[in-house]
Amino acid sequence: MSRRRGVNGRRAGKLAAAGLLLGLGAAPLAAAPPAKDFSFFEFNYVSQDVDLDERVGTSGLALRVSSDDGSGIGFAGSWQFYGRWHALYEYATTDQSLTTEGTVDGEPVRLRGDFDVDRTRVGVGYGRRFGERWLLYGRATFDATNFDDVNTGANDVSDTDDAGPGAELGGRLRFGKGLELQGHVRYTSVGDVDVTAVDEFDEDWLYGLTARWHTTRHFFLQAGFEIGQIDAWFVGGRVVP
Repeated sequence: MSRRRGVNGRRAGKLAAAGLLLGLGAAPLAAAPPAKDFSFFEFNYVSQDVDLDERVGTSGLALRVSSDDGSGIGFAGSWQFYGRWHALYEYATTDQSLTTEGTVDGEPVRLRGDFDVDRTRVGVGYGRRFGERWLLYGRATFDATNFDDVNTGANDVSDTDDAGPGAELGGRLRFGKGLELQGHVRYTSVGDVDVTAVDEFDEDWLYGLTARWHTTRHFFLQAGFEIGQIDAWFVGGRVVP
């Protein structure tokens, strides 16, 4: 009897130990925090095309003002906090050409100048994964657009800037460990350009797509575009923790 009781006791001890190990193994999984999907820093080469093609006509003045593509740099940073929330900062600056042509008092005029386009966004967002491949997010932002160092070719004019609210909805789709696609649609109150108005910036809707290649554990190569009244193309890298 004592031997049977000893065998049963050893079996019960083994079962208890196995149950304890399983419980310890499952507990971290149940309490695991969300992945840091929105903690990153990125830097890009940026090309922007301001959809500026306006005609200005007053007494003795008939001019067309237009702009071509410009290039520059951009960077962005985001930090995830309180589970799935994140804070965002984005900045891009490009040097654009400016062409003014037409007539002044019947005399033909053609001037070449330039200006800088600075675009900034700060905001807060919330994102959530759906399975291993899908992730959806939303953001509320405060957007600013500045036209700095404006030179018409004849003289310098005052800088133009405005700021207002924005919003973004987007998602990511991951293909294995090496590739992910991100698409978004966003609204900004300072995206459309009108040089004939008192307030030079108006609201706009923009649509974007980005492809990323996970080259190492902490680094992505990326390329993408965003289409709106100010189009943008970029190529660069993203560093993740």
